[in-house]
Amino acid sequence: EDTGIGIPLSAQSSLFDPFVQVYRSAKRSFEGSGLGLAICKNLVDLMQGEISFESEERKGTTFKVSIPLKEGQAQGAASGELAVVERSDLAGRSILVVDDIRMNQVIVTQMLKKLDITPDLKANGLEALEAVKNKDYELIFMDCRMPEMDGYEATAHLRQKGFDRPIIALTAGTTIEERQKCI
Repeated sequence: EDTGIGIPLSAQSSLFDPFVQVYRSAKRSFEGSGLGLAICKNLVDLMQGEISFESEERKGTTFKVSIPLKEGQAQGAASGELAVVERSDLAGRSILVVDDIRMNQVIVTQMLKKLDITPDLKANGLEALEAVKNKDYELIFMDCRMPEMDGYEATAHLRQKGFDRPIIALTAGTTIEERQKCI
């Protein structure tokens, strides 16, 4: 729900069409490509749901999404009891995050800081190889696609040199082939 400009009646029938923007003037203060609602509609459709809205010009718009879900069943641990890990057990661990996209580095760093871990950051596989020469890391988060040396090649070099600690792949890849390559 918002209290924005609302959607005029004349634009409501095409609101979920790709590249549709309600206000196209050069002085408009609202940016966008006109894909956001089209993508939302497609995602809701894929989940066999419904999306609807009510809008009043100069007052705002309310969107409603309904997705049919079944109640899930709780599952136990795959092998025995779950281990309880205290935050203090993780503090100060040596972790390396390798990603060429600064925002991804920031996101992973913020998640780790919640566990009292401040990772080292590198932007490509070559930098990662150099970092591992100089410090004993307990875990590496490695982006798969990077310039200079990608994560696949860097991981292969690290394994050849005897690095046997966990290396967790970070990827935006969605194909089965890309997932298999990470394993």
